[in-house]
Amino acid sequence: MKNGRLTNEFLTKLNLDTEIEAEKKFSKGEKFSWFNFFWKSKWEFLRRFIFQKSFLKGFNGFVLAFLAFYYQVVLEIKLWERKKVH
Repeated sequence: MKNGRLTNEFLTKLNLDTEIEAEKKFSKGEKFSWFNFFWKSKWEFLRRFIFQKSFLKGFNGFVLAFLAFYYQVVLEIKLWERKKVH
């Protein structure tokens, strides 16, 4: 397996999943939110890392919690992009 293959596949899937979720939210009338951009994304990290005890998994747990944070940030950015287009 080539280095970075899993990371590349994950990020490709994350991009597709956030695109689908952003479109669903936008079609329901949900818009970009600074609150979600800053706080919901941080909450996702804390929820995964602390409350779901990902910290016990070391660096792997940190990466998983960070990617949950990143997912929320990307989702909000995609909602922001839709607001600018429409």
